Amino acid sequence: MRCGVLMVVVGLVLVEGAVGQTVARVLYQPGKAVAKEMDGESRHGQLTIWLSDGKKVQLVKDNRCAEDSVQLSKDKKTIGWATGVFYPDSRGEQYYYPTELHVWRGGKVIRTLKGGKAPVIEEWRYVGTTEIAMKVRGRHGPAYLELLSLKSGNRLKSVAAYSEEAKKLSWAKGWDE
Repeated sequence: MRCGVLMVVVGLVLVEGAVGQTVARVLYQPGKAVAKEMDGESRHGQLTIWLSDGKKVQLVKDNRCAEDSVQLSKDKKTIGWATGVFYPDSRGEQYYYPTELHVWRGGKVIRTLKGGKAPVIEEWRYVGTTEIAMKVRGRHGPAYLELLSLKSGNRLKSVAAYSEEAKKLSWAKGWDE
């Protein structure tokens, strides 16, 4: 199990937060090992940010923030993270799966997105400032690549990761299988 605290300090270019405020610091803290990933490691925890005026905002406090899912947009105005659910297996062990992507800007969550073809979010990224790309999969089976509008939440495109089309999508580079 991983221990300790991962701290990402946003340098001289600060991220815009609540109206008139910027995000000065982002902190992810691993949660207790109440669930496992498929490789046996626990990868979920809490997410806290501090605004430029020193105000602390806890975005995720129930240990459901997926480790390595926290991302700042290139324009430094938006922060996104995945949260998940715990599923028991046939032996009663709990496994954690990220299933929702939350996007925060200007002091509030502006969008919560889910996979359309499959529930588990394996990876995600910003595509410019108006779209989000996600690689989703069921607990078993093939992955799908999805492009979503950040403004409306609508799914703009969805293709199987193993398809020939997936290899040609610039927004899904490196995700084809």
